[in-house]
Amino acid sequence: TWGHPLVAHLPFDGTRRGLQTVLRAAFRRDEDGTGPELSAETFLEFGDGVLVAGRFLGGPVEEAFLHECFVRSGKVVLIREYPA
Repeated sequence: TWGHPLVAHLPFDGTRRGLQTVLRAAFRRDEDGTGPELSAETFLEFGDGVLVAGRFLGGPVEEAFLHECFVRSGKVVLIREYPA
């Protein structure tokens, strides 16, 4: 699952579920895998998760991102994105 960064300001829950939907939403990837490159620059582990700060590359403007990822049984099960 992936939580939309503006969920508190939207009239819906902002949650996306399923691998393809999460790839499109959190990582801006098409079904064929194309999309901007990511530069993950900082990792901060906490409990069952990790904060990942970085940038989307290759667009007209390099856009920063902050993802909060939760891991269960070695797999990422939830990603929350925060406006950077």
